[in-house]
Amino acid sequence: PKPYIFGWSQLHPIISHRIIITGGEKDIMSLAAHGFPAIAFNSETANIPEKYLSQLQKTYDEIIFLYYTYITCLQESQRQEETYRKDFNVRKVDLPLPGIKKCKDISDFFACGHSSVELNKLLEKAYV
Repeated sequence: PKPYIFGWSQLHPIISHRIIITGGEKDIMSLAAHGFPAIAFNSETANIPEKYLSQLQKTYDEIIFLYYTYITCLQESQRQEETYRKDFNVRKVDLPLPGIKKCKDISDFFACGHSSVELNKLLEKAYV
């Protein structure tokens, strides 16, 4: 389907006031396993139709872009935050990872021993 949105049908708004938009299916499953609702579009560089952000904003107070720590993905999350911030309550969060092959995304964040509590603190700092 166009656009492809992995995780959309599994969203349960009562679970959280925050939704995470991430880069891929594995990332969504890692986030879900730690209690964070998330969705992913085709890729980090996908243009997100505003109608989906509008729907998310009706349900969630905070919309977070959480992408890989590769330079292209970091630039894209910055671009998307700047593009959508005037109309939606969006922010980006960069993981404290070096952006190398085995240390680049939310799955690696958890695999390296970081916790849900640490991620929650990073997400909360985005709105301070």
